Amino acid sequence: MKFGKTLKTHIQESKADPSWYVDYALLKAACSQRVTETDFRRLYLEEAMKFLGHMREGQLRDPLYVEMNLAALEKACKKFDKISGLGKPERMEVGIQSGSCPQRFQVRLQRHLESMGVSIELQISTTRERCEKLFEELGGGQDGETLLDEEALMRGLKQMCLPCSRQNARELIDAADADGDGKISFRDFKSYVFDRERAIRETFNTLDKSDAGNLNPGDLLRAINLLGIDATKNDVEELIKRTNELIGPEKDEDADERDHTTTNKNNIDYHTFRQLLVLLPSSDTREVFQYWQQAVDIDFASIDETPRGANQRFLETFIAGGIAGAVSRTCTAPLDRLKLLLQTDTAGKYTGIVSGLREIYEEGKQHRLSGSRSKTTRATGWRGILGGLMAFFRGNGTNVVKIAPETAIKFWAYESAKLSVCTRPEKPSGIERFVCGAIGGATAQSAIYPLEIVKTRLAVSKPGTYKGITHCLFKISRKEGFGALYKGLTASVLGIIPYSGVDMAVYFSLRERYRKHTTSPGGMMLCGAVSSTCGMVCSFPLQLIRTRLQAGGLEGMAKYDGVLDCFTKTVRKDGFLGLYRGFGPNMLKALPAISITYTVYENVKRRLIDMRD
Repeated sequence: MKFGKTLKTHIQESKADPSWYVDYALLKAACSQRVTETDFRRLYLEEAMKFLGHMREGQLRDPLYVEMNLAALEKACKKFDKISGLGKPERMEVGIQSGSCPQRFQVRLQRHLESMGVSIELQISTTRERCEKLFEELGGGQDGETLLDEEALMRGLKQMCLPCSRQNARELIDAADADGDGKISFRDFKSYVFDRERAIRETFNTLDKSDAGNLNPGDLLRAINLLGIDATKNDVEELIKRTNELIGPEKDEDADERDHTTTNKNNIDYHTFRQLLVLLPSSDTREVFQYWQQAVDIDFASIDETPRGANQRFLETFIAGGIAGAVSRTCTAPLDRLKLLLQTDTAGKYTGIVSGLREIYEEGKQHRLSGSRSKTTRATGWRGILGGLMAFFRGNGTNVVKIAPETAIKFWAYESAKLSVCTRPEKPSGIERFVCGAIGGATAQSAIYPLEIVKTRLAVSKPGTYKGITHCLFKISRKEGFGALYKGLTASVLGIIPYSGVDMAVYFSLRERYRKHTTSPGGMMLCGAVSSTCGMVCSFPLQLIRTRLQAGGLEGMAKYDGVLDCFTKTVRKDGFLGLYRGFGPNMLKALPAISITYTVYENVKRRLIDMRD
C-alpha cells in the first residue's frame, strides 16, 4: 500500500484530528508541481513546526503518531530530492528511526530546524501568543475559557474594524468550531489559526509572482485583473496604503519578526497579509480580494477611472474570449456538424458517430471531385482528401464570427442581472445564479440569432446550396422572408434558459466549493465539464426542436408548424429518445471544448495584461 493511503488509514483508525498530522498530500503536490527549493523548504518547515507544536502541547505522544509524521516528512523530502535531481537528501539529517522516543526525536528535529535558521521556541511561543491576543480581541477574555458565539464574533470583528456581518461570523464559526456546538473555544480557535496560516502562506506565495517576499502593486494588479475585477494601478496603490495604515508595525503584534530593511510602505509583507486575512476562512482568491476591499473600506467598482482604462479592460476580455471561443469551436467543429446532421436526419441516413463522420467525409470528397477538371490520379486524390476534410468544418466560419459577441453579451447581461436580481451581488444564491444565467443566455441568443440560422443551414444543406454567410442571409430573407431568420427562436430561448441557468448555477457553486481547497486549472475544467453536461441534459430536447425548425426551409427537410408540432411529430415517430438524437457527439465535444477555451482564454488574457503593464 502506498504511504499516502497508509497515513490516511491510520488517521481514520486512530480517530485523531487530521490537522495534527503533517500534510503529506500538500508536500507531495508541491513536489509534483516542481516548486522552488525556497517554497518547498518553507512548506516543509511549516509542517514540521505544526507537528512539533502539537507535541509540545502534549496533545499526542503516541510513538506510532510520531513515526507516521516522521515518515511523512522523510518521504516528502526524498521525493523532492529525487525530482530535483539531488543525490542525497540533505534536509533529513535528523535521522528518522521507526519507534523513536518522542522526546528524543523532538530534540533532534529541533536541532535540525534550528540549524536551518529556525527558532522553534520563538515560532511556537509567538503563534500561541498571537492566538491568545487575537482571541482576547474577539471577546474571548484573558483566561481563554470564554466561548465565542455568533453575536460575540460580530461585536469583536466590528471592534477590530474588520468585515462584521452575520455571514462573516457564521462562516468563521463553521470553519473553527470542531465540536459542532455553534461556539468557538480557545482550543478550536488555536487549531483554526494553525491551519489558516498555512493556507494564507499558500495564497501569499501564489500572489507573489516576483518572488520578492512581499506583494508589490504589479503582483496585486495582475491577480485582480485576472479575476475580472476592475482596478487600476492607482487603485491598488491606494489599497496597499490603507492596508498599511490599518495594520502598521505599531499595530502588528509580530512587528519584531519583520525584517525592517525590506519593509516598504508601497508593498504588503507577509505579516501584514496574515494579520489581515487570518479571520477569513476561505482561501478563494476572489473572496480574499472582496474581503480585503471591505476591510480597508475601498471599492474598485466605485472608484472613478478613465474611459480609456475601462475600454481597455473590456477590449482585453472581448479579445481573449473571442480567440478562445474561435479556437475551441474550430477544434470541435467536426463533432458539432455531426450533431446538427443527426438532429435534422429524419430518414435514418446517419446511424452513429463513426458512420456519420464517414458520410461527411465521403460527401465532401465527392463534391470536390465533381468540380475537378484534372484527370490525373494524383491530383484527384489530393483534391478528394482536401474536400473530405473541409467538409467537417462547413458552418464553422459562422460559429467563429458569432462567438465573440455572443460571449460578451452573455456575460454582460449576467453581470447586469446580478445587480438587479441578487440581494448580495458579490455572493448570489443558487436560485439567483439560475435566474441571472438564464437572462444572460436568452439575451445573447436573441441578439445573434440570425447567425444561428446561417450556421445550421450551412452545416446541414447539400454542398453548393449557399456560397457563404452573406449569401445565405440574403437567400433566406429573399426566398422565405425576413421572419425566417428567426425560425425556432422560441424553442431556442426556452432551451437556453435551462441550459444557461443550470450551467452557470452548477459551475459557480462547484467552483466556490472547489476553490476553498485549491485553484488548479484541472479542477476548474472539471467544474465546467460537469456544469455543461447538466445544462445539456436539461435543454437538449429543445435544442433538437430548434435545429429542426431552423432547417425547415431546406429542400428535403421535414416541415413543422411550430414548437409543439415538431415535438409531437418527433415523439410520435422516434419516441422520447428521439429528442436526444445527436447527444453523443455533443457530449464528446464538451470536455475538449471547455478545456481548450479555458486554457486559451487564460493565456491570452494574461499575455494582454502583461503587454498593458
